[in-house]
Amino acid sequence: MKHNEIKEICDKIQKNGCNVGERYYRAKNDIWERKKMLYYKSEDDKGNLTEGIMEDPYKANNTLASGWLKILIDQKLNFSLGNQFTLDIDQITRNIRNGIYDTGKEASKKAIGWAYVYVKDGELKIKTIPTEQVYVEYLDEEKGIVDTAYRCYKINGVETFEIITKDYVEVYEMRDKEYVLVETRYHITKGIELNGKLTNAETKGWNNTPLIPLYNNEERMSDLNNVKGFIDIYDIVNSDFANNLEDIQDAYFVIKGFNGSNVTELLNNIKQYKVARVGEGGDAKLETQDIPHEAKTRMLELTQKNLFEFGMGFDTSTVGEGNATNYIIQMRLSNLKMKASGFEKQIQEFMFRLLPFINEYYKTSYKEDDMLIEFNREQLINEVELLNALKDQKGIISDTTLYKSHPLVEKVEDEFKNIKDERSINGLYENAE
Repeated sequence: MKHNEIKEICDKIQKNGCNVGERYYRAKNDIWERKKMLYYKSEDDKGNLTEGIMEDPYKANNTLASGWLKILIDQKLNFSLGNQFTLDIDQITRNIRNGIYDTGKEASKKAIGWAYVYVKDGELKIKTIPTEQVYVEYLDEEKGIVDTAYRCYKINGVETFEIITKDYVEVYEMRDKEYVLVETRYHITKGIELNGKLTNAETKGWNNTPLIPLYNNEERMSDLNNVKGFIDIYDIVNSDFANNLEDIQDAYFVIKGFNGSNVTELLNNIKQYKVARVGEGGDAKLETQDIPHEAKTRMLELTQKNLFEFGMGFDTSTVGEGNATNYIIQMRLSNLKMKASGFEKQIQEFMFRLLPFINEYYKTSYKEDDMLIEFNREQLINEVELLNALKDQKGIISDTTLYKSHPLVEKVEDEFKNIKDERSINGLYENAE
């Protein structure tokens, strides 16, 4: 591929805007870029007028960025994937499980996560590729099947470009202001290893391009999409409240008989020397206004409520000190459950896209029905209420059903064994007595 063509693709990648979700996840919100500006106008001794806009050196400019996006994303991820999902296929290794979590996090931040399929140490693996590095041409966009993928990134300060097809990967590097092809590698290499070297090596590609998407939801939107405005408002209100406390932003000076025309110099004297120069018969006094503490606190509370509502999260502060009933807990979990269901559906579709690579590499013949996942969601319950309910059901339903619902029992079979062993030991003690 020619240099100009590569440059054009890299320009497209840089304009995809995916880094906004990454910034907000790391609490590097837009508030960081805010500046307090000041219009100034002054006249020197010769009558020369100077005016313009500058950053205000007298006002505090706290930029308190909140971590709301991280809270909402991590809550969803751990609710759906915090406990290992159940899928009885030997080829679904720890690497693939961890890769699904990482790619799911990427999708949550940026609407889509990309996983690169590769082979290492005789095992099929996946790794997450940052979305802001990727541009693809689809074979079937609706099904998420990629024809050709392009990746633009830096490694050790060197601008690097990759073309990924089903057959091979071409790697280009920037040298003397030109992209130069430095490597062509095939996806699968097999051979006999002798003395640390591979002999009779055979290289081949895949039947599909080994870059597969995981979408965050059916609409292919990020978790930031519906809450960015509320996060920005929260940051502004919180930061301005800190500014008010720091430099009494809601205070103003009444100057009588001001001796001079340079207001900037007057404010600087007040700020630095605590002195205001006035003319004969002049006066200066500070007038203050009450900081609207209650209004700002209420605004933060309403914004927090909206963040959980429109971010479809679970506000743990609404369940009290452990005294909420399970009915109330489940009602307040409903939004998170809906969001998690949409996310889990996309993970299932991701597994279907991974299936052809598993079958091709391991020579298996799994079907989509074999890849159905059982998600073991994190359970939020009032354990005291549940234990009392289970006690009331003793003798009405089977012990197996009771143990399945018991919050302290992980595996029912193990619990039956433990009870049997305990009774055997207790029987020995009783006989000994």
